Amino acid sequence: MEDKAEHVSVLLEETIEALSVKPDGVYCDATAGKRGGFAKKILEKLATGMVVGLDADPEAVESLKADIGGDRRARIYRANFRDMRELWEEEGLPGLDGVVMDLGLSTEQLADPRRGFSFSSDGPLNMKYWADGPGPTAADIVNEAAEEELTEMFFRWGERHARRIARGICDARRSGRIETTGRLAEVARKSAPSARGGRDASTLIFLALRAEANRELEALEKGVRAAVDLMNPGGVLCVITYQSAEDGLVKRLTRKMARGCRCDEERESCVCGEGTADIELVNKKVIVPAKEEIARNRRARSAKLRIVRKLTKEPQ
Repeated sequence: MEDKAEHVSVLLEETIEALSVKPDGVYCDATAGKRGGFAKKILEKLATGMVVGLDADPEAVESLKADIGGDRRARIYRANFRDMRELWEEEGLPGLDGVVMDLGLSTEQLADPRRGFSFSSDGPLNMKYWADGPGPTAADIVNEAAEEELTEMFFRWGERHARRIARGICDARRSGRIETTGRLAEVARKSAPSARGGRDASTLIFLALRAEANRELEALEKGVRAAVDLMNPGGVLCVITYQSAEDGLVKRLTRKMARGCRCDEERESCVCGEGTADIELVNKKVIVPAKEEIARNRRARSAKLRIVRKLTKEPQ
């Protein structure tokens, strides 16, 4: 399938500046995608170093391998960043001097109706990053989850009309399974009005289902912890989020880690006694795209960049 649009990496210059790439360093673009924007920019600054590109999407991995896989400084793997720790152990990869996680979907993924990520065109209600991924698809969740489960899921991702839309889905599926993006979007629009500013009533519903089908928040916490563990002292982790639930998790988790707390993110209070901190927060205030970048790329408008650095010793 031909690409209808080309993906553009968001906050690229700010992220590369934060990494302060060393010519002999080892870096990971943990969400490299088809274009490998961050990986390629890192390669420009490497001499004897290495960049490791990861992506869960097999089509993205094959495209990236064809593009930069022949470069001796690049290694490309099909993997979700949740599995970084296991991959590093299996492959014997060296410690990292920097990691980038860009949590946005690529333009190509959104434009491909086969993926089911977008309500702009009709397609199967899958939403998996790869078709044979484990666990239920979005269609399975929509047709099998209880009304209260759907309500909680939609509300967690910011949908004000979560209960109305969940009830509408449960009513609609009594007459047959909801199997396509077009049908789900139709049900959501009938169940609740569009938000102020013209946002489609389906927007947050599709976001919530994609996150649930891919267990994104669980993967994010596991990936951030693994990245910090795999980094060398002084290594930098850059995380770019686009949704409040993602950014909230990264904010809470990194602040806990900066205090030395090793409790699971879901715990509201620390029970581990807070030991030695692993990281420091480089920017306590998030970095957002400049107006010029947003004008060039509207998908950048909700992006937020958080940066942490692995400590070399216990802070004074």
